[in-house]
Amino acid sequence: STPPNELLSFSLKVHIMTARTVILSVATALLLALSSKALADDLNAFIPPSVAPIEQFPVPEMAEPSADVAPFEYEDVGPKIPNYLPNQQWGTQGDIITKMQKPLPPEESVKHYIVPKNFHLELFLDESDLQGKPISMNWDERGRLWISETVDYPNELMPPSEGRDRVRICEDTDQDGRADKFTIFAEDLSIPTGIEFCRDGIVIQAGVETLFLRDTDGDGKADQREVLITGWAMNDTHGGVSNFQYGLDNRYWAMQGYNDSKPQYAGGEHPGFRQGPWNFTIGGSPAHPEVTNVEFIRSTNNNSWGLGSSEEGLVFASTANGVPSVFVPIPNRYYESVRGWTPQLVAESISRDHLFDPITENVRQVDWHGGYTAGAGHALYTARTYPKSWWNRVAFVCGPTGHLVGTYVLERDGANYRSDNPFN
Repeated sequence: STPPNELLSFSLKVHIMTARTVILSVATALLLALSSKALADDLNAFIPPSVAPIEQFPVPEMAEPSADVAPFEYEDVGPKIPNYLPNQQWGTQGDIITKMQKPLPPEESVKHYIVPKNFHLELFLDESDLQGKPISMNWDERGRLWISETVDYPNELMPPSEGRDRVRICEDTDQDGRADKFTIFAEDLSIPTGIEFCRDGIVIQAGVETLFLRDTDGDGKADQREVLITGWAMNDTHGGVSNFQYGLDNRYWAMQGYNDSKPQYAGGEHPGFRQGPWNFTIGGSPAHPEVTNVEFIRSTNNNSWGLGSSEEGLVFASTANGVPSVFVPIPNRYYESVRGWTPQLVAESISRDHLFDPITENVRQVDWHGGYTAGAGHALYTARTYPKSWWNRVAFVCGPTGHLVGTYVLERDGANYRSDNPFN
């Protein structure tokens, strides 16, 4: 038998252990509750609010035009500037325009932009820092801007490795908001229209080729050059591949213009597609990447340059002419896999109309007068600096012939989306 004092000691130990367990359980529950509340508060700061109808979207008040601007100056260049008129017969022209505005210094030019109140523009670099027309760009995780600059575009597409275009890395080393260090990463390209980062290098579209470029020795210049995809048609340099983006599905997405292409790659050959979003998978070895698959997603109805996605992975697009906002739903492959079941496989416009609202009457257009006829981009706002109502809801579509960046507000419409352009 056990002595009474040992039984008492054992009983006390059990009670103490039980009390400790209770205290630990209560403390754990309290910490979990506090952590859950903190986590909920943190998440609440990042989760967009419930979506109100487009008609209730809080349209910001725009700033007044700056009064501190120098007057425009013009020069007579002779009868060289076409003046297309709205007409049933395409190409009808009015009186030839002979005066052209002289360029402004960058610091003066930026004064002419009008943005919402409490927004402002900052000049990171200007043309004097480059040696060609900037045609595509992307920011890396170090805050450096990668720009592809072109001399060849639009009329002088060169054979592979014989172009005059380049990729330049622009860096702000002293943190004053202006680029002060410029490194030529790659040269001998022709019409480079898309940049995305991949395996410590970049994937870039260079005319008729999709390339992988990488700096292997740390000098800031690409010394590895791999051809990933060939077979891109460039009958019209406005109708090529653009807008490379790395997707949430670990595939590289891009937009194809209206050139009819038949991509060839290490994993095979695609039978061909034109005008619409597509994507591809990169495999191979770490040292030598290869494209293993190319998929065409959905046709658009005309030449296309715009692509964007939300944090949920929803894909949107824009076309050059008259269709500034498109939702890209189920990929074609799901329909094509069922014999006899092929609905309309052209993504249609989700915007109320194609019109835009310039702040100047000095707008020249070839067609689609008064609206988007050179629409480019459909970048959704996924950061957290702008108002909460913008998060994953507002897309930016450039309308260069109207001198503007349009702001499209998105709203679910059943299984589809609709959009409108209430402000620039």
